[in-house]
Amino acid sequence: MTITGFGILAAATWYVLPVFSGNHGDVAVWGGGSIESSIDTLSFELRDRGRGVQWAGAGSTWCELADVEPSTAGVDVVVLAPEANGTCAGDAVAAAIGRWSDAVEVVVVPLGGATAPTSHHATVIDAEVLLGTGTTTSMPCEWWDSCQGDVAVRGPDGELTEAGRARLARMISAAIG
Repeated sequence: MTITGFGILAAATWYVLPVFSGNHGDVAVWGGGSIESSIDTLSFELRDRGRGVQWAGAGSTWCELADVEPSTAGVDVVVLAPEANGTCAGDAVAAAIGRWSDAVEVVVVPLGGATAPTSHHATVIDAEVLLGTGTTTSMPCEWWDSCQGDVAVRGPDGELTEAGRARLARMISAAIG
């Protein structure tokens, strides 16, 4: 076998190993439209780290996420990405995180106007660092961006651009490891 053939075999084995080792599907993602539109980019980022991703369902507010019936079969990490608080009785943030925190690692990415948890058992990602506030359309270029000056992170309609989705995916995959 040539060195090139060995390199191709090694790369292919590394890429498909999670499928055969039972590690696929070990990150479940719940959230609103911004995270849903980023699921392919997030899958790519986490795949590079040997993890699979499954879109678990929509829940754009803390209230909706608090009502979700969790399934943790084959899941090591749950990502919750609400975009608003919602209007419901009780502490919806604690209820939503509490549904999973005993069984799996919980990563929270509050987007838009959602409140970030302060004293719950979860890793919290401050998305504003790379995405700005919900109305921010551009942010300064980072070392991995192929731009000079600013990069568009949201379109005029407030939806994340490809660069915004890539930044969101990078933040989540860095937090998960």
